[in-house]
Amino acid sequence: MLNPPIYYFNTLNGILDSLESAKLYKEMPYFIEKVKEIESKNYPRDFLHSVHTFCYLAEFSYYFQTGDIESAAKLRLTYEESLLKKTAVLNLQLQLQLHLNAAILALAMGDAKEVRKSMKKIWGAGKALHTFPDYKVARLINLLI
Repeated sequence: MLNPPIYYFNTLNGILDSLESAKLYKEMPYFIEKVKEIESKNYPRDFLHSVHTFCYLAEFSYYFQTGDIESAAKLRLTYEESLLKKTAVLNLQLQLQLHLNAAILALAMGDAKEVRKSMKKIWGAGKALHTFPDYKVARLINLLI
């Protein structure tokens, strides 16, 4: 319990990132399941919260990149209580990623009201998010809406 598999988790994170960069989406579910196996073990709460967040981001990316918008929307509803309502405890970069994913999903679904709602959360953080690369994407989405 005092020894969470941080290196293993980081390795899986790197593999999934590489697969996404190489557009090898069909290979991702196997590694997402490996991350979910970590989540089911008895490790410190902070570590498990990081794993839970990463599970959501990886699975969301998989569905969205493969064009399965409906599954991405269902996934978002599944994680609503356990993750998305608790974003304040996450670091700023993860908060930005979660709000940006929500905005992109809403944009793909044609829900302008939800896009604006997600973007307000990003703009509400002030200058704290300006240093992250994903902030440029947020600015582009803002131009689209």
